[in-house]
Amino acid sequence: MNQREKKINKDQLEIDSLLKLVNLQKITDKGPSDIYTFTNLEGQKRQLIRMMILESYLQIDAKMSILVTDFLFHHCQDKHEDMVKITNSKEYLVFTDKLLKEMPFIRKVVVIKGFIAVPSDITSNLNKINDLRNAIAHSLIPENLGNERVLYKGKKVFSLEGAKLFNKDVSKIMTYLQKHFVQAFKNNKKLSHK
Repeated sequence: MNQREKKINKDQLEIDSLLKLVNLQKITDKGPSDIYTFTNLEGQKRQLIRMMILESYLQIDAKMSILVTDFLFHHCQDKHEDMVKITNSKEYLVFTDKLLKEMPFIRKVVVIKGFIAVPSDITSNLNKINDLRNAIAHSLIPENLGNERVLYKGKKVFSLEGAKLFNKDVSKIMTYLQKHFVQAFKNNKKLSHK
């Protein structure tokens, strides 16, 4: 077995251990009448979807933070040295550590709309994702907050159909944000080579 295969086997064992750690191990079918199997499978499905929602939210939030920071600090750079100076400045550190980390998701959406023309469907989806994330993150049983809180565009988010719809919108948002992220990076690179 070569190094790569050893690494893959090690990673697979780690993933299996992590799944067991969060009670997402494979369940052997004990028949349709086994209530334990039914409830455990439903619980695992909900856990996976909850993790997907929270991870997607965090990825979008991080991408928006990068765009806001880039707009406020890097778009005016003429040289690489200037960019290094700014990222080490007290203003930059205070902004990223004290303001940006505390800035709510929706406020970042508003700020980004101030310098990027964000289509209304992307804005609407960002608002829906924020609402859904809040329901999922702040309640073990989000349905207790009202059924509308666990619906995503009319579909139950804890269903495969709802999860797919959510994931499709997240992909659109990430593609949109990535396009602007790449453009900002290219602009900074051009400016730093002048």
